[in-house]
Order: sequence, then C-alpha cells, then structure tokens
Amino acid sequence: MRFRLPVFVLTVLIGLLFAPIAGAQLGSSPYILHITGKVVDTEDRVLGNSTITIDTSGTFVADYQADAKGRFAFDLDIGGFYGVTVNREGFVRKRFLVDARTDHPAKVITGPFSAEVTLSLEAEFADMDITDLYYPFALVSYSKKDKAFIADPDYIAERQKVEAALRLGAARIRKRQSK
Repeated sequence: MRFRLPVFVLTVLIGLLFAPIAGAQLGSSPYILHITGKVVDTEDRVLGNSTITIDTSGTFVADYQADAKGRFAFDLDIGGFYGVTVNREGFVRKRFLVDARTDHPAKVITGPFSAEVTLSLEAEFADMDITDLYYPFALVSYSKKDKAFIADPDYIAERQKVEAALRLGAARIRKRQSK
C-alpha cells in the first residue's frame, strides 16, 4: 500500500519548507520576476479565460485571467516562494511552484519566464483516481549558473510520465467499458 499525503497538505508543507524570506505581498520588492504564458488543451487549442491563482505558503495572493487567446502575464517579487494554479472549468487544474528566492536579486535576469500550461479534460479521466495529477507539474527556481529562473526539466519529464500513464489507464478503462 502506498502512502500519499493529500495534495493540499503537501502543498502547504512545501510552502512552509520554502517559506518566503521577505515580503509575501506582490509589489513589496524592487526586484520582480516577469512570468508570461499560454494555456492550451492536449490538442494544442488555446484555452482562453482560464484562471491563474497565486498563493504563498497556502495564502491567497492574487487571481489573474488568461485572455481569449490563452495568454497570461504577471509579476512576482523576487524573494518569495509561490504556488501558481491554472484552472479552467471542465479541465484538470495544474499547479507549478516558483521559488523566487536568491542571494543576489540585483544580478538576476528577471525574465520573462515563459510557461505553456497544458490542461486535460476531466472527462478523459472518468473512473480514475487522478490525485497524482494534483502534484505540482513544474518546479521553478533560480539557477546560479544561468543567472535566471528555470524549470527543472527532469521533474517535468517525470510528471509528464505520470500523466501519460494515467491517460493510458483511462483509455483502457473506456475500452473495456465499451465492449
């Protein structure tokens, strides 16, 4: 039997572990990380009017709306730790974590950091336990080597494997049910 922490508990624990050092509120730092992105579905069709919610250590910070073409943009204070959740009705939400802390914020390339977020239809996973999809799909942190914020490609690849395995399992269930 596998032990799993509920996603909310895991997110709060990660947030507490990486609690922001100064100023949890946006706009409190002179150093800003620009985030831009686009929300699409698994067929690469834009998902306009998706909601992007920012929190820090489990506390709500701000909501943003993607435009009709699925594009979004917002700024985060360098020095904080943020959760970013992308949601659209009828789709499985996705979350990524941004550890925007660094020892030398004035030397940071502040972006924009660009993210394409792919959402899957909830109906595609009918009759499946999709708890694993609620874990963050990306971890973004400062790279001293690049002097910029980057997403961990190995972590993303692992999360994509989990999603692909669940998608395959759901397809098998649908195939058995159609017989």
